Amino acid sequence: MRKQNLILTAWLSAPILAVVLLCYWILVSLQTGPKMHEPAVGAGHGQTGGANAIGELLSARRGKASLTLVIEDRTGLASEAYPLLIGLEKNAWTGEPMVLTGDDRWTWDGQAGMVKQGFEVFWRDEAGVEHRDHDGRRHLTISSGEQVVTLTTLDP
Repeated sequence: MRKQNLILTAWLSAPILAVVLLCYWILVSLQTGPKMHEPAVGAGHGQTGGANAIGELLSARRGKASLTLVIEDRTGLASEAYPLLIGLEKNAWTGEPMVLTGDDRWTWDGQAGMVKQGFEVFWRDEAGVEHRDHDGRRHLTISSGEQVVTLTTLDP
């Protein structure tokens, strides 16, 4: 066999050999796992450090934003003695009393993250019967500030 044929054969088989070696190297690397034993440092340090971390950061900031929920009570049923109640996931939807601010306006102050799963407005009469908002569970249309909701009917 001539020297020229031997060099040509080696030249043509070199890319195939390179691919085989790379595949072998990848398989061995996958079996041994990563060799990172140092503590995480830098942006994200142990978290994604990319777009997911930025989204989580913004979500946490929005969740801590102060929120005032104002309910305009057009039913006229609630009073200081029997206030409107706001049901949240935090209070297991049992309700906590809202504050009357005048002119049939009831307010609740909290954080936006507390109403992540929505909120329910209801009222308990003297007999302890709950009258719930006809619209059911409501959700925020803002992420902070003041949201005004008009309550027109309460179902027994």
